Amino acid sequence: MKKIVIANPKGGTGKSTTTQILAHVFNKHGGNVAIMDCDPNQPHADWKLRTKSNINVFSNITDINFTNQLNNLSNDICLIDCEGTRNRLTTIAITKADLVLIPLKLRQLELDHAVKLVSLILEDNENFNHNIKYRLLITRCDVLMSNEEKFIENEILINELKILKNRLLNRACFSGFWQFGCTIYDYPSNKITGCDKAIIEAENLTNEIMEIL
Repeated sequence: MKKIVIANPKGGTGKSTTTQILAHVFNKHGGNVAIMDCDPNQPHADWKLRTKSNINVFSNITDINFTNQLNNLSNDICLIDCEGTRNRLTTIAITKADLVLIPLKLRQLELDHAVKLVSLILEDNENFNHNIKYRLLITRCDVLMSNEEKFIENEILINELKILKNRLLNRACFSGFWQFGCTIYDYPSNKITGCDKAIIEAENLTNEIMEIL
């Protein structure tokens, strides 16, 4: 089972949305997907109540029961959505990861938190002889970048942080599934436009991640 942890100590960076999008794509292409909803707000558990999708969602995860819950899974892919704070549960989850995705918008504060998490991963690799991979993922961006966003992107490159080529743009298709209880592939008719482009972007992102795994 491949384990992907989605984490950033900064809240509001798109962790849960990223988790959902990846789950939709993996599931669409035959993957047996599990989401471990480690956010106390339980966004995936709420989505599961509205959806007919067969994506498995496990909630009420704590630092005490996390490892047992993870070990009991028999899925192909497990997506672990961490809380927007740095806590013991997130630390434990990272040690189990095949890949840590760090979503962030191109803002200085979000980059600062992402850098701290990267440092934690690298320290863990060195101290415990782990080989945990990580990638930054730019989320909620527009096609045309502001000067601030260009500056932050340059900072990422200067510091040689590992970043995914594919991004998640600001698209209604990447948020409406929370309301409609669907996936990016099966919105109700005439509710959301532009899903064709969004699906291509989501699948390109997922393929890039699979190449890393």
